[in-house]
Amino acid sequence: MPGYIKKWRKSLTFTTIPQSLPPSKTSWLKTPHLLEFCGITFSIFLLLHFYSFPLLAQVCLVLFTLFATKAICQIAGKIGMLPFGRFSTFIVVPLLLIFRLNAVQVTIICVFFDICAATASDLLFDYKIGDLCGINRKDMFKYQWIGLIITAASIGIIFWLLFTNLHLGSEALFAQRGKAKALLLQSLCFDKYIVFCGILFGWLLKRLKISSTMVFGGLIMPNAISIGLILGGLGTKLIKQPDNLQPLCAGILASESLWIIITILAKTL
Repeated sequence: MPGYIKKWRKSLTFTTIPQSLPPSKTSWLKTPHLLEFCGITFSIFLLLHFYSFPLLAQVCLVLFTLFATKAICQIAGKIGMLPFGRFSTFIVVPLLLIFRLNAVQVTIICVFFDICAATASDLLFDYKIGDLCGINRKDMFKYQWIGLIITAASIGIIFWLLFTNLHLGSEALFAQRGKAKALLLQSLCFDKYIVFCGILFGWLLKRLKISSTMVFGGLIMPNAISIGLILGGLGTKLIKQPDNLQPLCAGILASESLWIIITILAKTL
C-alpha cells in the first residue's frame, strides 16, 4: 500500500545526510488515499473469497499480514535485512492448524504475505532513497505505482516461461525455498518417531556448531548444486585472496542466467 508506507521509513537508523525536502503533510485520511485504501481492501477480500477462504480466515490473514509486515519493516530499517521466511511460517502454520485449508489456499497465503512484505519493505527503502536524492515524494508515489503495475502485468508471463521451459526441482529451477516450505507444511503429518529423530539430529548439529539451515538446504538441493557449492567452499581454502575472484564468480553466475533466458526465448520463438 504505497500511501501508508511513508511513516515506516522513520525506522531507518543508519547514518544519512539531512533530507533536502521537508516531510510531507499529506494525511492518509484525505479522499485519494482513503479511496486507495478501500479499493485495495475490497480487492484483497474479493481475491480471498474467490479462493473459498472462510471469512474468519480472511480477517486473520489480513491482520497477521499487517502485524508481520510492520515488524519486517522495522527490522529491515534497523539491520537492513528482510526475514521473510520465519514470518511467513508464523502466519501459515497457525492458519493451517486452525482452519482446514487446501494446498491451493496455503499457496495463496504464502504468496499473499510475501508480496505484501516485499512491497512494503521495498517502498520503505525507496522513499528513503528518494529523500536522499531530492526527489519529491508525490513523484515517488507515482513511480512506485508504475513499477507495481508493470511488475503485476509481467510477472505472470515470466513465471509461465519458467514453468513451461524448466523442470521444477532441476538444477536450473530447484526452488529451494519452495521445497523447504512444502516440507514444513507436510511435517504436520509426519510420523512422531521421525520428527523426534529430526529433533535429535538438530540438537547434535547445534552441539557441533554446524548450521542446521545449511545442512537442510544441502539435503533438498540437487546433487549438482550441492557438489558445486562444496567444491567452491574448498576452493576458497586453496586461494590466498578469494575476494579478488568475486567479480569473476559474479560474471559466471550472470552469464549462466543470461544463457538460460536466451535458451527459453529461443524455444518460445
